[in-house]
Amino acid sequence: MHAQHDLPAADRYSIIKRPPSDLFHRLYDDHTTPVGLLYKALNVTEVEGRKLSSRVKSIIAESDFDLGKKLLDHTQRDMRRLEQLVLEEIPGFQRYEDCWPISVLVRRHLRHRTALTEYRARQRASREKIMDKKLGRCSQRRMGDAMVPLKKNYFESLLTKVAPGASSKDEPTAGKVFSVKEG
Repeated sequence: MHAQHDLPAADRYSIIKRPPSDLFHRLYDDHTTPVGLLYKALNVTEVEGRKLSSRVKSIIAESDFDLGKKLLDHTQRDMRRLEQLVLEEIPGFQRYEDCWPISVLVRRHLRHRTALTEYRARQRASREKIMDKKLGRCSQRRMGDAMVPLKKNYFESLLTKVAPGASSKDEPTAGKVFSVKEG
């Protein structure tokens, strides 16, 4: 379960307005605008801001969003769907006018598609490794506790049974293959 990013009681019901348009557009560009300025506009501490940013990055990586495309090649519908996914995972963004931090954080992360793609691959590999370990331990326990090994020649002993229509005095059918009538 993901940690909720709860707000102090006094701030829970107050709406944080969108920054002035010149600052708002600068917040999208991580090359010219320090992340500290973004956290200040979000009205969060640096630690809280990093947690939010990291959580948004995880949501993008876990989604099926196409990281192979450049940011400008995505449709508005794709972007809105991703932003809605982030809002569902982090409902605390509703305290911001028009949920403006989502678009800023998403776009800042999407500018680094290569890093996100590598992050996504590491996340999936980590999950697979954890699942392999869990399944491996489970299988080993089951094998040790409940499974009985088959006799060495178990399948050969099945083939030495008497063929249908033959008496037990006839030659055993070991090594012979029964023919199947095609119907």
